[in-house]
Amino acid sequence: FFHINLDLLCIANTAGYFIKVNDAWEQMLGYPETVIKKRRYLDFVHPDDVALTENAIETLLRDGEIVGFVNRYRNSAGEYRHLEWRGITAPNHPIYAAARDITEQVKAAEANELQREQLRTIIDLVPNYIFAKDEEGVYLLANEAVAAIFGESPESVVGKTDRDWGVTETEFKRFRQDDLEVIRSGKEKYIPKEPAPRGDGTMGWFQTVKIPYRHPGHPLPAVMGVATDITERVMAEEQMNEVNHKLEMANLELDRALNQALEASRAKSEFLANMSHEIRTPMNAVIGLSHLALHQTTDEKTQSYLRKIQLSGKNLLGIINDILDYSKIEAGKMMIERQLISIEKVMEEVVDTFEFRTTQKGLMLKTTIDPQVPTYLMGDSLRLRQILVNLVSNAVKFTEAGGIHLQVWRQETESSQILLRFAVFDTGMGIHPEQVEKLFQPFVQADGSIARRFEGTGLGLSIT
Repeated sequence: FFHINLDLLCIANTAGYFIKVNDAWEQMLGYPETVIKKRRYLDFVHPDDVALTENAIETLLRDGEIVGFVNRYRNSAGEYRHLEWRGITAPNHPIYAAARDITEQVKAAEANELQREQLRTIIDLVPNYIFAKDEEGVYLLANEAVAAIFGESPESVVGKTDRDWGVTETEFKRFRQDDLEVIRSGKEKYIPKEPAPRGDGTMGWFQTVKIPYRHPGHPLPAVMGVATDITERVMAEEQMNEVNHKLEMANLELDRALNQALEASRAKSEFLANMSHEIRTPMNAVIGLSHLALHQTTDEKTQSYLRKIQLSGKNLLGIINDILDYSKIEAGKMMIERQLISIEKVMEEVVDTFEFRTTQKGLMLKTTIDPQVPTYLMGDSLRLRQILVNLVSNAVKFTEAGGIHLQVWRQETESSQILLRFAVFDTGMGIHPEQVEKLFQPFVQADGSIARRFEGTGLGLSIT
């Protein structure tokens, strides 16, 4: 039994030498028994443990027994092994002792302690609030962030509850209710936003995750929580909500103001439309009567007066018609008809309209129709003619020599619809690039000096 035992069994004398050792000693120290017995057993002991070992021997000789004493023995490889001893003796008797090699257990314990220290360092460094509690709400663990709330060290927080730090009973019950839910269900709980005290003594908002937890040395289930201070984010969200509310109110005011402006614009347009109708009726009479009077007199002076009246009346009627059309557009009363039209016929009518004026100015007016343009299409010939007349009228008005070219081609086809592009080219004075943006603004001409030389309201392109 002595030699087959796995523990280190030995008999030693009080002079400091082994009398007998079992095989386990030879395997642990790496020396044969004869060598072991020739050397004092303190020769194998770690220098730092010699005094401790001598004290233990004195205790053994005085009390007759020693249990749980630990020291380190050096083997032949130079490695120190941790041994846990139990020994007995009696007066005038040798020492009987048994030792157990606990080196691996010591290394494991040291590794665990190192890991605990590293984990402790990590949880103390993170800004999040990390804690663990039992079913009664007693802290089992708290990091530096949690301890800072209470103005204590993490070690001081352990063993206490939130009540000890002045937390209200309502808050304590709310915290504990969440903790018990996690402990009893064994499931994680996410709390997106909850009020809790902050490290600076103020109340803040926290986002918390709680999970089931087993604490070392604590037999019962517990809960671990990780809380993040989201006070700044919540305050920012509240400020953003306030800003959004103000923006919504401002938008409502802008909508009301816009509706009032649109209503005023519609009222103005309806007024212009009504006034244009009222003015156009007598103006047609003036033009018609001047035309009749022109053919009933042979007096050249009278005819000159009548021609000027008729020309001025036609010009004024054109202005009134432009205003009426623009008013209809603004009032939303411009109707677009859908009927069978011929593009070729519409363009011929446009050319006929300007035949007299172009002949007078010595200009050439020609048209080109892309062969891919269908002969007949569905559309509004009146409005198309009006658009082309406005464009060609401008070209004729501002061209002193050369000619005007009206073109049309098919740009694209989609399903049952066809997109046509019309273009008017002329050899006139052109327009400065900076003035292009003004072209389609109502009552605006690109150049005021030109407006004085050429008649017009500046509505033609706007209506187009």
